Amino acid sequence: MSKISVVKEQTGLGWIVSTFMESHNHQLSTPSKVRLLRSHRTVSAAKKALSQKFAEANVPTCQQMRLFEIESGGPEHVGCTERYIRNYEKTLRDEHKGIDSETLIDFFLSEKDKSSTFFFDYDTDSDNRLIRCFWADPISKRAYTTFGDVVVSDTTYNTNKYGMIFAPFVGVNHHQTIVFACGFLSDEKTDSFVWLLNKFLEAMPKEAPHLIITDQDPDMTKVIGEVFPKTIHRYCLWHILNKFPDKLNPVTFRDHYQSIKNVIVHSTTSIEFERSWEEVRNCANLVENDWLSLMYELRHKWVPHISTMYFLQECQVVRGLKVHMHFSREIRTKGRVKRLKSSKENSTSRGRQCRGCGHRGVSHDKRNCPNLKDGSTVNNDNTDENSDEEDFGSIDVHDEVRESDEASPDDGSNPLKDIMDWVFNNTRAKIMELINKNEQ
Repeated sequence: MSKISVVKEQTGLGWIVSTFMESHNHQLSTPSKVRLLRSHRTVSAAKKALSQKFAEANVPTCQQMRLFEIESGGPEHVGCTERYIRNYEKTLRDEHKGIDSETLIDFFLSEKDKSSTFFFDYDTDSDNRLIRCFWADPISKRAYTTFGDVVVSDTTYNTNKYGMIFAPFVGVNHHQTIVFACGFLSDEKTDSFVWLLNKFLEAMPKEAPHLIITDQDPDMTKVIGEVFPKTIHRYCLWHILNKFPDKLNPVTFRDHYQSIKNVIVHSTTSIEFERSWEEVRNCANLVENDWLSLMYELRHKWVPHISTMYFLQECQVVRGLKVHMHFSREIRTKGRVKRLKSSKENSTSRGRQCRGCGHRGVSHDKRNCPNLKDGSTVNNDNTDENSDEEDFGSIDVHDEVRESDEASPDDGSNPLKDIMDWVFNNTRAKIMELINKNEQ
């Protein structure tokens, strides 16, 4: 191997080369393998910028590396390895360590400067640490004025390394799911929910919703009765169906879950539900199951044909579930607040546009786009850049149904599909029944 040795002169400031060997005992690296030498590996400024953009779009590092290889013409031309990209990402995380809260508040202040109707608020503890925050943009607030009669609130997201809970408030317009407001909570205690719902009332331009659908959090149930005394509160059927694998033993779940689900989803009257529920409970030997008994006592809050406004509730559950899958994919579990903010912005802004004509701020989507029906030419280049101020913050989640299998129980069934089948098969008949009664 090549070698060089130098020694310092005993007298004077010079150095003397004592040994020099220029021969090598191994072959030099080929051009295709020189990238493996540490001296030849570096992350260029362009790749750093691209990596940041990929991170905001939630592209995993391994896929980022694959994109760099395709762009460069092969791994030997990238100039670095995947570990270098990961080290760069760690450096960025270290730079934001301890200032995530300030970054989020600065973002809120900048949005407030852009629009005086942007609403946000936050709270800190005795150590001046952020414990909760809430925000609602002008577009979402206007959407609530028109479509805020029914709201779905889901606090089952644990979204970042600080363990803060992401709490979106969503609804539905004529055909799309819309976001009314969002919040972060450090816990699911009564005080946090009281603060969150009061900020929601403070931010929104009209009174509390007529119907709100949530999970079964007991503190949330208590707070809704206090803050929204006139609002009908119902539990999300999808969340309850997905608890059955944990509440029943594996054999009972395998043999009887489908029968229990059919009783819940397909019963057409209260009498039919009561009779079928008793039969299936006795057949499955679940008479002494405490959780199932509790669910039966609360049946007026979640069983479709017993709870008030059932078909409206279940349609909203389907929408809420689609948003659940949407945000679960858009917002990574270990993401920073900056990434969470970017993901929320990107996921909501993408839906604020018709996929048929490409225009923003319109009250239709690709399914009923007048341009497509008329056979006219679609020109996406003429999209109004300023029409964001006229739309209602929609998230187009029609395609999310294809990914609902991720949330299905272990028996291969799909609660979302069953709910949707029931909704779309029964809603029209129920509406016609109500019309006939009014005519009589």
